[in-house]
Amino acid sequence: MFGRKTHPNISRAERAAEGGRFDEAVDLLDLPELAGDARAEALRAELFKPLMNRAQEHLLSGRFRECLIDLDKAARCGVYPEEVAEWRRRAAAALERFGQRERVERRAVEAAADHLARGAVTLAGAHVAGLPAEHPQKESLATEIEQRVERARRAVRDAQAAQKAEQFAAAVERVAAARQDHAASGEVLELTDQLATQLARRVRASISEGALDEVRHTLGLLVRLDAQRPETLELQRAAHWIDQSADAVRGSRFEDARRLVRKILQVADHPKWLRVVQDHLDEIDKRLSALAEGPLGLRASGPGLGGEVAGRAADTLRAGPMVRPVNATMDAPPVIASGGASRRLLLRIDGVGSFLLLRCDRVVIGRGGPVADFPIRADLSERHAEIIRAGEDYFLRGSSGVELAGRPVGETLLSHGDRIHLNKRARLTFERPSRKSPAAVLRLGDGVHSLPDVRRAILWSGPILIGTGGECHISLRTNAGPYVLMDRGGEIQLRPMPDSFEGAAARPITLGLGQAVQAGDLSLSLNVVSEAMLGGVA
Repeated sequence: MFGRKTHPNISRAERAAEGGRFDEAVDLLDLPELAGDARAEALRAELFKPLMNRAQEHLLSGRFRECLIDLDKAARCGVYPEEVAEWRRRAAAALERFGQRERVERRAVEAAADHLARGAVTLAGAHVAGLPAEHPQKESLATEIEQRVERARRAVRDAQAAQKAEQFAAAVERVAAARQDHAASGEVLELTDQLATQLARRVRASISEGALDEVRHTLGLLVRLDAQRPETLELQRAAHWIDQSADAVRGSRFEDARRLVRKILQVADHPKWLRVVQDHLDEIDKRLSALAEGPLGLRASGPGLGGEVAGRAADTLRAGPMVRPVNATMDAPPVIASGGASRRLLLRIDGVGSFLLLRCDRVVIGRGGPVADFPIRADLSERHAEIIRAGEDYFLRGSSGVELAGRPVGETLLSHGDRIHLNKRARLTFERPSRKSPAAVLRLGDGVHSLPDVRRAILWSGPILIGTGGECHISLRTNAGPYVLMDRGGEIQLRPMPDSFEGAAARPITLGLGQAVQAGDLSLSLNVVSEAMLGGVA
C-alpha cells in the first residue's frame, strides 16, 4: 500500500545536477543497487549531454586530459556508447598530433639555443620564427636574438673606432665579441676582412723594417682574428722561417739559414735588412769554400791529413750540410719544387678533367672579369653571389634573382646537396662529400660553363680527397688512388691516403706549378689561374 522509497543518493544527484555539479551527480549514481533504477537511469541520460558538451570544449581548447576524464564519466552514464567511442578516437588522434607538434617545437627550441651558443643568429631566428605565437619560449628567444644583434652592432662600432685609432688589440677583441653574438653578420664579416687585411699589411711592414718583436705581436692578433685566412697562414710560415733561420745562424748551420732566407724573401717584400743577411750568408759560403780549397782542405803529405777523407771533407764543406729525408727509399716518388700557394689554382688530371681550386674564405660568383673568383658564362652581375666560410660552415649571400630551394636568398647556411639558382638557367649544386674534410664542392649544372673543361670548383679549406668513393671531392673513373691533396708548410703535396695500401710507406709528391706529375696511374698538373683566364669567361 506504500510506494517504494527513493534511494537518498538519487535525490542528492538530482540536486547536484540542478546546481551544475555533473561530476558529483555521476559519482552519486555509481552504486550497484541503482543499476536497474528507472529514476537513476533517466538522470544518467540527462547527465550525458552536458558531460559530452564539456568534453568537446576541452578537446577544442587542447585540454586533452580533462577531455578524456569527461568522456569516461559520459561513458558511465550508460547511453550512446558509439558516440563516446567516436569522440575517444578523435581525442586520441588530437593528442597524437599535439605530441608531434610539441616534439617539433621542442627540437626547434633546442636548435635555436644551439645556434645562439655558436653565434648563428640568423639560423636561430629561422627556428624561432617557426614556433607558434603562444609558445612560452618564443618571446624570450626572440628577445635574446634582438639583444645579440644589437650587441654585435655595438661591438662592430667599437671595433671600428678602435681600428681608426690604431688600437688593434681592442679592435680584435671587439670583433671576437661581435662574432660570438652574430658570427654571420655582414658587418662582422666585412670588418673582419678589412681588419685582417690591415693587420697583414702591418705584419709585412714590420718584416720589411726588421721589427721582429712587432711581427710576433701583430701576427698573434691576426691569428686570433682569422687563423684560417690563407694570408695569415702564409705569414705564420714566414715568421716560423725567421725563427728557424735565427736558430740556424746561432748553431752555425749557415746553409740551412741561406735556404730559409730564400723562402722568406718569396713572401716578404724584399726587405733591405734581409738582403744584407743574405749577402752575409753568401759571403760565409764563399769563405767556407775558400777554406775547403786551401791547404787545410787539400791533400797533405803527413799521415792522417790527406787521402780520401780529406777529399770528402772538402766536398762536404762546399756542398753544405747533407739533408736526408726520414725513411727515404730508392723507389720513393719524386719531389718537385713547389710553386707556392695562390688564391686560385687550376688542377688538371688526365682522363678526369679540370678543377678550379679556390683558396679563400669568401668566394665571389659572377660573370667573367677581375671580380669573380668563380666566373660563370651567363647573364650575371660581377658580384652576383658570395659563399662565405665561417669555421666549418658555409653561408650563401645572394643578390637579386639568387634562389635556394625555390626561395629568394639574402643570407643562409648551405647544406650538402643544396641547389643554388643564380638565374633561370645558371644553376650550381653545393656539396660537402666527406666529414673527414671541411672542403666543399660547387658543381656546375647542365648547360652552365666556366673555365674550359672545368665542371667543379673546390672550396679548399681542408684536405681534398681524390678517389673512387662517394666521399671524394674529385671522383676517378679507375681504381687509381685514393689520394689526398693538401698544403704542408707552403708546399702543395699529393700523397696516398693513410689507410690505403701504399699510404704508410710512400713519400708525398710536391706539386710544382706548370709541371706534369705522375703518381701511379694518375697524371696531373697544377697552374695558377691568371686574371686573363678569368676575364675570358664571357
